[in-house]
Amino acid sequence: MENPFIDPIFELLLDAQQPLKVHDISHALKPLQQTELDQDPNRHLFKLNFLIMNALYQLQDELINEYHLQISSLHIELQVKPESDIQLVNTNITNNLKAYYLDWQNYQTSAEEIAQLLAQFWQQFQRQHKQPTSLTKLQALEIFQLNKDATFAEIKQRWRKLALIYHPDRGSHSPEKFKQYLAAWQALKDIHVCIS
Repeated sequence: MENPFIDPIFELLLDAQQPLKVHDISHALKPLQQTELDQDPNRHLFKLNFLIMNALYQLQDELINEYHLQISSLHIELQVKPESDIQLVNTNITNNLKAYYLDWQNYQTSAEEIAQLLAQFWQQFQRQHKQPTSLTKLQALEIFQLNKDATFAEIKQRWRKLALIYHPDRGSHSPEKFKQYLAAWQALKDIHVCIS
């Protein structure tokens, strides 16, 4: 399969005045998306992310003699290699990610597998970005627009819905709003763990 985003992403990298993020690229590619990649919104987002990462890793291989393309979700930057370039050491994580995104079979990942990958991502994200919260249960429920008698299943369902709408990769909302919902979710989850 040929990736239609390789050339547009290459042009974005050339024009970039500062490092890009995956959601910057996703937002810039919106005008090129004539149709949804999948009717399921989660699979659409997964496939879009897959195409972006696949294009970046293909470009990394194509440009390796003249450029270093740094790839992480929060820092994507094309740099001219200096004359005395020392080969950068690839970590196993980087190699595993690259292998994953260059394997076109992964583009057809099932909805169940995507849900599992998302759950793993959010668990890792929350561990890395966990900050003490001073929100009370009532304040967090108010942010989620749920009543004080909401069950944990209802809270979890509301969190997932809000996370899909306000996630920074969606590009249509303020990252601050997402952080507010994330803080509310962390507070409610911590309270649930304490009383379980």
